[in-house]
Amino acid sequence: MNIQSTHYEELQQTVPGKSRPLSGGHHLSNYLQALFGSLIRVLAPTESPIIREVRTLDGQTQFNAYDPLTNQRIRRASEEEIRVWLEQRYYSKRGQS
Repeated sequence: MNIQSTHYEELQQTVPGKSRPLSGGHHLSNYLQALFGSLIRVLAPTESPIIREVRTLDGQTQFNAYDPLTNQRIRRASEEEIRVWLEQRYYSKRGQS
């Protein structure tokens, strides 16, 4: 079997929309771990805010965040804006208890 046919077989075994082949224990294990992690996040939601770092096309760092308790979002924020947002969340949560 040549290299081209091996790559073709891997492509045939790839899940649509994913770039990982499902053949072989290592790739299948990674896929199952990601799937299990997604299920845990859906079935056991956390109270902690979810913060993701993103890079703009010109290389700047920005942040997107989501608070599952209040369903609030902040997008394309600077690090300072995220800190302020988190502090407001913390102090408003303390005031409720």
